[in-house]
Amino acid sequence: MNRMRWQDWAAVVLGLWLIVAPWVLGYSDVGAATWSGVLAGLGVIALEFADALRPDPWPERVSFLLGLWIAVSPMLLGFTTHSLAMTNTAVVGILIVVLCLSAIPMLRKGSSPSH
Repeated sequence: MNRMRWQDWAAVVLGLWLIVAPWVLGYSDVGAATWSGVLAGLGVIALEFADALRPDPWPERVSFLLGLWIAVSPMLLGFTTHSLAMTNTAVVGILIVVLCLSAIPMLRKGSSPSH
């Protein structure tokens, strides 16, 4: 396994947060937010470890698209009326997008520093 960059570890933490946030923040009764968060969180984590196992630009690109999905999912899945679920989900999605964008220079150089 190659060394994971700090962006990868941060994305794993965000993925874990997406999974547990509905119960920690108390919106587990909002079905769309809960299932979207759990599935997207698992996807983020899987993509980060896939990138560590086999460095390739595709996991970062898919993570970027998944981050965009996470950011807009409250509007597309209809849970904008629950402000905590909407805000948490949108902010995490934006953070994932920013992490992916910050990793692009490292991908171009072909480096994989851990910090």
